[in-house]
Order: sequence, then C-alpha cells, then structure tokens
Amino acid sequence: MLGVRTLLLLLVAAARATEIGLCTDYACASIDVCASPNRSVWMHMSLPALALAAANTSSEAVRRFDLASATVPTGVVLEVCSPDFALALRLGQYVCDSAALSLRTVPGPAHTDGLSEDRRMQMVRYVFAEGYACGRQEAAGWTLEPAGAALQRQVSCARPVENGHFDAGCRLVCAEDFTARNGSCVSTCAEEAVLCGPRERASSRCELVAASRYTCVQCEVRAGFALQPWQPLSALECVHTACPEGTYGEDGECHACAVNSVSNGTRPCRGCETSASGLFQALPAQRQCDACFGGGLPGPQCLPGRMLVQDFQAIVAYFGEYPLLTQHDDMLKYCLEGGACLPCPWGSREQGGACSLCPLGSFQNGFAQTVCIACLANQTTHQAGSTEAAQCVCEPGSQ
Repeated sequence: MLGVRTLLLLLVAAARATEIGLCTDYACASIDVCASPNRSVWMHMSLPALALAAANTSSEAVRRFDLASATVPTGVVLEVCSPDFALALRLGQYVCDSAALSLRTVPGPAHTDGLSEDRRMQMVRYVFAEGYACGRQEAAGWTLEPAGAALQRQVSCARPVENGHFDAGCRLVCAEDFTARNGSCVSTCAEEAVLCGPRERASSRCELVAASRYTCVQCEVRAGFALQPWQPLSALECVHTACPEGTYGEDGECHACAVNSVSNGTRPCRGCETSASGLFQALPAQRQCDACFGGGLPGPQCLPGRMLVQDFQAIVAYFGEYPLLTQHDDMLKYCLEGGACLPCPWGSREQGGACSLCPLGSFQNGFAQTVCIACLANQTTHQAGSTEAAQCVCEPGSQ
C-alpha cells in the first residue's frame, strides 16, 4: 500500500506541463501558471485560490499549510519562504520572514521534497524564467498539454516570432514598424515599398512607421522631357524637366543629337540634309546647322591633279557636269574638312592647285592629271581644252 507522501507525489506528477504541483501533509494543489492571475505575487498557503484552506485557523491547521514538496516545470522559478508569524498576528497579513534562511528558490525543472524540513514554508511565489512565457492557441485559451503529460516540458511561447516576442504576460510584442496580426509581426505598412523606383511615383504614403513607406506606380513619359529620379520630398509627383537644346527627350531621358543633326529641345533631332541644303553640323548636341565652308577653315591639302573647291554651289555644279565622278560626291565630308579636292576634268591639267585648260596643240583625255598631251608635229587644235587626240588637226599649210 502506498504511503500518503508517495500518493501525493503521484497526484502531482499527473499535473499538466504548465502547472506547478504543491503538496502539504494535508492535501495537494495544482497552479496553472498560464491562467493564474497571481503570477509574481506572494501567496500564503491558506488562500482559497490554492484550494488548501483548512476548516479552521487553529495552530494545527496552520501546521498543515507547511509546504512539503513541489513539482516545478521547465521555464518556471518557484520561491518559497516562511511567513513572519508575529507580523501576521499583529496586522493580519502574511509576509516573508526577514531571516535569510526563510527564503528558498526552486528553478524548474525540479521535483522537490522535504521543503518543510528547513522551516515552515507557507508562502509561495512563482515567476517565469528569463526567456519563457505562455503560448496561446489561435482559439481562446492557453496552450496546455493533455492530462498525464510529463512535467519536464517547456513553458514557452507556442513558436518563435520573427520581428517580435511574447512577454511574460503572453502578449505578442512586435518590433518598431511592425504590427501584431494573426499571431505574427508584420510590417505596419506591409504592402508598401521603402522607396519608389527611379521611374515611379508614390500613389499613397503610409506614415504609421518611423520611415514612411509608399505604394508606387509608373510615371508617364512625356516627349521632349526628362523624367527625374524619384525623391521623398516630391514623393507623390512625377517630376519632368525640359530637355536642353541639342537634345531630345525619349523614354524619359534626354538624348544628345548626333553629328549633323540638331534640335531646339522641344522637337526630335533632325538632320541638316547637307547635300541639298549646304548646311552641316560638325558637333553633337547642337541647336542649329551651320553653312558649309563659312567658318574660314583652310581646307585639306589636295593631291596632285586635284583642285581645292570651297563653294557649295560650285561643287554641286561640278558633279552635275561630270556625273561619272559621283562616287567622289560626299558633301558632308567636304563640309567637315572645309573643302573638296576635286579631280581636274578631262581637257585640263592641275597647275599650282588650280585646274587650267590644255592650250592649243594639246589635249587631255583623263582626270586628275598634271600635264597635257601634245599633238603630233605640225598639228594643233581648234580650241583650248581638247579632250582627245582626234581633235588634233594639221596646221595651216601642212599636209
């Protein structure tokens, strides 16, 4: 047959993982550390809340209140002490005796026996160990283990919480800028971005956090304008700036006009159409075209047999007269270089950088030549600038 003390301990062992088992020589009680409102409060064993009150307050009944043993689960610290009986008789209140030997601390997990052997341990207080609290189910009520479960179970929050923690009162405490929602800590502005992108603006702003967060949408692109990067000072606006002269805005950026094309900034870049207009532009990102050969450039150094021409209309006329030479027609090149080195045409030769007609009695049937070909002896030509040998005829009086 089991002894009274053994039976009491078995009863305590059947307590749940969130309960402290307390036994006196008279009875046992279980304290639900999660549900009890008396956590961290000193209690005398005679309190009805402990279900150990005797039928009377005689000295014999008080002896029965002495704590004989306790079972403490993991995560809970139990403190017991002997009351100051003199003060209790005088004031009717129970407080711990100030004697050092009257206080005893029992950190869980522990099965403690013989508490009453030290002194009359009738006062009890329990707190959570550091880092422990009670978990809650999604439904109302505390998380409890089924009856008969081992007492050596943690009394902790049901699960770790990112960006937050459970306090000793089992309340979910979230970090700054986070809000408790459905048992988790979510960003106070969960869907919003910290910053908008360079081509976005904020359609709304959440200011419930230390640093504002934004709902962002794409900005419209305007022709001829550059879209400025997003800034918090103008968070709700798309900032467009007009493109400077010599550039044009496309896709939200100002693009420089290429060589030989210009823009006033409000219209797309257009070419100078040099071959037709005689205008050109040697630099990128310019506002207007310049007249060819109007800048006083010395022009290129021409090869023998070629002449330097620095007049737009004269160059156009040259290629109009000699269409077979159009492979040399590059008006933009001539404008950029400050002149055109044109081959002296047939019937002429180059002398001192200029083309001159072949004199009487000679001809030239090729281009870019420096000399004329003389006719045979006693032959001449009817006019200067002859282009073939067939134009050589006998001189008067010769056969």
